[in-house]
Order: sequence, then C-alpha cells, then structure tokens
Amino acid sequence: MRGYEEVLPGAADRIVSMAEGFADHKQRCDTTALRGAVVERRLGQIFAFLAVLAVLLFSYLALLAGFETYATAIATTTLVSLVAIFVLGRAPGWFRSWKDPGQGASEGDG
Repeated sequence: MRGYEEVLPGAADRIVSMAEGFADHKQRCDTTALRGAVVERRLGQIFAFLAVLAVLLFSYLALLAGFETYATAIATTTLVSLVAIFVLGRAPGWFRSWKDPGQGASEGDG
C-alpha cells in the first residue's frame, strides 16, 4: 500500500474503499440470491401441494365414478412417490436415471 501511496497519493484509500464497495455489493447479491431461493422453494412446495391435492381429487372422482382400479393406482403411485421423496429428500435414483440416462443408475439408491 505504501508503494501505491508513493506513486499516487490517496491510492490506498481508493483501493480500500473499492474493496469495501465490492464486499458490500457481493453481500447484497448473496442476500438477494438467498431470498430468491427461499421464494422459489416455497412456491415449489405450494404448487406441489396443489398438484397432489388435484391428483387425489381426481382419484376420488374416479372412485366415485366406479373406476376403483384406476383410482387406487393413481392414489397409490402419488403417495408412494411422495413418501420416497420425503424419505430420501430427493427423487429416487431410478426416477433421475429415467429423466437423464447418464445419472442415477450407478448411485445405488434406487
């Protein structure tokens, strides 16, 4: 810093204030990104809940219409998928490998 001050008086203060400005900017960016991630996750949970309600309502309507086999299949697969996701904390390996053939198969979790 002394070298900078010798070449250009006030350069050290400018460098420090630039570093402080960058740190403030980075902190604001991180805070904004974190808030966005929280909102995205919350919206995902809300839409997933609404989708599950819709599927279970459809299953119930199928049951009322006399399609017991279809109603049972729809409700069971929905609930099994939900349990798998909540227990594992993510989609099972077989589901990931089905979506992207390059993943999931070698992970040994599904």
